[in-house]
Amino acid sequence: MTSLRDAVGHLYQALEDLAQDHEELTDTDVREALAETLNHYFTWEQPQETMPETYFMFSAKGDRGVAHAVAEFLAEALPAAHAEGVGPGQPRHDVLQDDSISTDNGETYDLFIGQSDEPRPVTALHAIRFEPGEYDE
Repeated sequence: MTSLRDAVGHLYQALEDLAQDHEELTDTDVREALAETLNHYFTWEQPQETMPETYFMFSAKGDRGVAHAVAEFLAEALPAAHAEGVGPGQPRHDVLQDDSISTDNGETYDLFIGQSDEPRPVTALHAIRFEPGEYDE
């Protein structure tokens, strides 16, 4: 099984790879959507009955890429967190913001999800996040 640190590293690497073709991945709206999604489903481990479709990328392909990276991360990270005894809330938030975890190019969490001292409270994600996005293409 993958370690939790490795799962976080895989997520950030997948996002960095995606950003090579979709530079908007590091735009504020996308970073906020990613942070909100990870907070909801990983940090607080809310049910994954439905998952967001929209991350405010410029294309459907970009949104699908981000959604895929998040889904793969959750499939790896949640079992690892359970196995390692890393419970919901601040401990998981801290793992997402561990600046010793970086991509091949040395990028850390801040580029992808920004920084916050504490996890956000658990709130429902906005309905627009579960609908197809509006794209320039």
